[in-house]
Amino acid sequence: MFKMSSKKVLLSLLISSFMVPTFAASPLESYIDQTINRQNSSNSESSSKSTTVTELLAMDHYDRHAALTNMLDKIQVGAEKGNAEDLFLLGYYYYSEGEDNEKAEDFHKAKENFLKAEKLGSKDAIYLLGELYFYGEGVPQDYQKAAQYYEKAAALKQKDALFSLGALYMNGFGFDEDIPKAMEYYRKAAELGDNTSINTLGYYYEMGSSPDIEINLNTATTWYQKSCDNGDSHGCDAVNRLKIHTLSFDTVFSEIVENYHGPIASSRSIPAVSTFLEQDDYDRDMMLVDYYPEIIKKAESKESDALYLLGLYYQVKGDDNYDSYAYGQAKILFEKAIELGSIDAIYSLAELYYYGNGVEQDYEKSFSLYADPKLESYPEAIFSLAVQYDSGEGVEQSYEKSFKLFEKAANLGHMPSTFNIGFMYEYGEYVDVDYEEAKKWYQKGCDVNYNEACRAVELVDNKINGNSHDSETNTELESLFNEIMGSEASEPLELTAQSVLNADNDVALEFLKSQTDVLLEKVKTDNDAESLFLTGYLFYLEGLDTDSDHTYSQSYALMEKAAAEGSLDAYFYLGVMSFHGDGTEKDYGKSREFMEKIENSGNTEALFYLATIYDEGLGVDIDQERSFNLYLKASNLGHSDSTYNVGFMYEYGEYVAEDLIEAQKWYQKACDLGDRDGCEKVANLNPAESLDDEAAFEVIDETPKKERNPIEGNLENFFNAILEIF
Repeated sequence: MFKMSSKKVLLSLLISSFMVPTFAASPLESYIDQTINRQNSSNSESSSKSTTVTELLAMDHYDRHAALTNMLDKIQVGAEKGNAEDLFLLGYYYYSEGEDNEKAEDFHKAKENFLKAEKLGSKDAIYLLGELYFYGEGVPQDYQKAAQYYEKAAALKQKDALFSLGALYMNGFGFDEDIPKAMEYYRKAAELGDNTSINTLGYYYEMGSSPDIEINLNTATTWYQKSCDNGDSHGCDAVNRLKIHTLSFDTVFSEIVENYHGPIASSRSIPAVSTFLEQDDYDRDMMLVDYYPEIIKKAESKESDALYLLGLYYQVKGDDNYDSYAYGQAKILFEKAIELGSIDAIYSLAELYYYGNGVEQDYEKSFSLYADPKLESYPEAIFSLAVQYDSGEGVEQSYEKSFKLFEKAANLGHMPSTFNIGFMYEYGEYVDVDYEEAKKWYQKGCDVNYNEACRAVELVDNKINGNSHDSETNTELESLFNEIMGSEASEPLELTAQSVLNADNDVALEFLKSQTDVLLEKVKTDNDAESLFLTGYLFYLEGLDTDSDHTYSQSYALMEKAAAEGSLDAYFYLGVMSFHGDGTEKDYGKSREFMEKIENSGNTEALFYLATIYDEGLGVDIDQERSFNLYLKASNLGHSDSTYNVGFMYEYGEYVAEDLIEAQKWYQKACDLGDRDGCEKVANLNPAESLDDEAAFEVIDETPKKERNPIEGNLENFFNAILEIF
């Protein structure tokens, strides 16, 4: 049996909210993906079975065009006889052809057949006539003319037309922006079961994206639930995401108590909050688990420290499992603890807002919480204020203020702040460069065994004694400083797949954005697999950054080109996007096919995806022999999660015989690879044996990345330039 609570499982590379559909800014922008991914109907499965108009409208472009091609002879016969449905389908065939080849003559043929079908009462033909005018396909672009056709189709209860009218008024295309009118059209389409309109209504009530629409999470949840009930995964995901935000403290706490089935609390006392907080992350988390029964019991009496510790427990759960619901529980518990006087909860709530865990990331909100007068002597909060001033996050950037705050926190014994003062003296941020002063501050940290500071003392000593190797020193100290400040320094990137893939996502994105001219030239002149992959990876990273399914689909298209030229990296990302449904339909079978193409390439993540697919039976029969061997193969290549899962399968006898000694061996290997859960398993299976290696307790940094600025328009032009090559 698959144990979701313990076994390592694949998490979505992007946990995103529903994207509101938007109209394209240029006539063919929304069909770029269809152009580059043009498929010949000969490659599609043929079928002699007739397909209804309703079924065709529900298909994606490629399946629909293949079906229309297979039906073409029959459609033409019916059209010659004046059958309205066949006239519409013939028009739709030419419309699809026009999307693929961008020939105006095909759009003209589509228009002629749509007009004939319109006269015979085809509401779908009327709607697509509106589409022709909206996008300017075979006719001059004319939003008002498009609206006339949309309104005519809407009167016949064509739900896509109603949605399109809503979008026209919401965006002010051809008309003055009219939010109430747009919402009314969306509601009418929603009443006809249009999930896109239902989700759009949910989105606007969730985000309050206009002065005319106030945020109302209850209403948003109601709309998303309708979509979910209709079988739409976007709606279900949104319901789960929002549920926590609509619950009161009493409801959340009752749910926690009801879901707890552990031992009844003992009479032992809970250690002071400071005892928990002075532990390293691993030991703190173990204490929270150990004292969980007592914490719940105390929290029932509305004791502020117990409520804070309970919130901390759920914050850790959110960190460990990327669980937005757990983060939401933590937020509600922290708020109640603050109400009852907890100072620590103010800081922890600020952390949720700073990182955007369970709430929308809000630097101004985190800053205001860190700056609460009750935290005036709270070194971590002072340090966090200094970081926001240093980085200009939610406040005007000021090295002067960050320096003074670092100094204040340092005087309270905060070692990262002490280190940062040394760094600022070494590199002249606000203060003059002064190596001796820098050494003095670094030494303060080293004296209390702050290892990073000891390394810095050695490096700055070289500068003082004239033995410095500036480039090496700068790189090491910059890396230390950035690690403390919440970011990572990286080596200068090269325009190669290996260099870019090894970089942090935001660094890689900015680098690739700066190299679009070079990439375009490489694709034009060489058409090599690596350059094609890097262009696809640029769009993939931008999709991660903007939550744009359109950008993902462009990435998918480019990755297909790169894979055709032999890029193994492109096969992997095609598999990833197929697995998660990013830019394409979610298709575990297709994901499996892509991953199996590179099974012997040494890509450990691909092996882990494959193992998960067979382990969970995603689009294939469960095969734990296959999954075990894949986990084992990835483990032998150093993949920590796979190593953990080998241990898990030995512990619980999945495919292999249950063997706790063998399980502990694999968990220890996972621990040695930096897997914290593996370390925990080792401790639990053999609590009398302590781990000697300090590195075994090193916490993997799973802090969400800070926001990145989306590309403002130029990426679409770059994509169009790539298209011209093909």
